Amino acid sequence: MMAKQEQIQKFANCWLDRFQNAVQEEMIFSVNDMTEACIFMGFQEKCGRAFVNGYGENLYEVTELKKIIGHITNIMLLGSVILTRSLYFHECGDGREILALENRTWFVLAFRRLAELAEITGQVKNAVILSPEVEKYKETIQKLRTELSMLFFWRDELKYVECPNIEMQYMLAIGGLEIKVYELYCESMRLKRGIEIIQVVKNRQESISIPKMQEILDREFAEYQEKMNEQVARMNAALERNKGEYLSEEETKEIKNAIVPL
Repeated sequence: MMAKQEQIQKFANCWLDRFQNAVQEEMIFSVNDMTEACIFMGFQEKCGRAFVNGYGENLYEVTELKKIIGHITNIMLLGSVILTRSLYFHECGDGREILALENRTWFVLAFRRLAELAEITGQVKNAVILSPEVEKYKETIQKLRTELSMLFFWRDELKYVECPNIEMQYMLAIGGLEIKVYELYCESMRLKRGIEIIQVVKNRQESISIPKMQEILDREFAEYQEKMNEQVARMNAALERNKGEYLSEEETKEIKNAIVPL
């Protein structure tokens, strides 16, 4: 996220002054600071490189920058170009090159324009006066946000509190019986299928292998067993939930009152 206009203006004026009154010993150790400051302002290397690639490397020449600097009106774009140029000198590892007249002039032009854009943007922003109609719309939006936050709250309460509590009560009251009935059903179906397998083997006059028959039954009834495990897991979850502590009415009311608009 890019910094505010006031911060960018202060940043640009600071570095404009440093380049206009550059002292070699200071600038040698300031290149890294400039790069970090550009990144802190929210400027992006990929944005700057994309512009440079589209325009050409001659953008880094003072004569070319003078031709287009007045047409650059995007703060993010210009700041990102400055960042890419700063990274070049940062990677060189020697701040002396940046003090060459050509390079110093380039940065003076760039930072002066950046300061101008930040100042203009700030003036426009401060000059905006909202009409009564817009203020009315803002109030309506705020009310809708509050209503929306309440709806989200009630949805979450139903989804994560009321519905799980209803399921818990159901499982505690009837869940055990359902599991028992389903278990007996599975056993009866398994016995019925076992009899069918035995009958088929006898008709073929083959010997019956009980372990093999059990393996076949386990494979065929795996889906039934999986459903049984799910029911048992739901029952265990209900038992665990029943052990938990519940909020009092006063605590619940306090939480509801603490809801703030989105």
